[in-house]
Amino acid sequence: MAKTVHARLDDQSEAALRRLRRDTGLGDSELLRRGLRALAAVSGSSGARKIIGLGAFASGQPDLGSNKKHLSGFGKSYSPSSFVAVGILATRRLGPNFNQ
Repeated sequence: MAKTVHARLDDQSEAALRRLRRDTGLGDSELLRRGLRALAAVSGSSGARKIIGLGAFASGQPDLGSNKKHLSGFGKSYSPSSFVAVGILATRRLGPNFNQ
């Protein structure tokens, strides 16, 4: 059964809808349906927000980005020379006018 939805659009959203209508030749209803489907596909079914890329790296720790115990001591071993070395490498790669 079809449902009718009324929505208030701000100027930016209305302009985007006009542009999409012109570029695709689709009507407002079809554009909104496709937009809702795309948003639903990206957000997932649980509704909980997820960290993109979480557990996608070869650390062996699936919760590396979300578990605070993995971050204990992170940043404690500050070494100014490591930042100087990175700056020198960046200057060499990006050119002498990098800092300007």
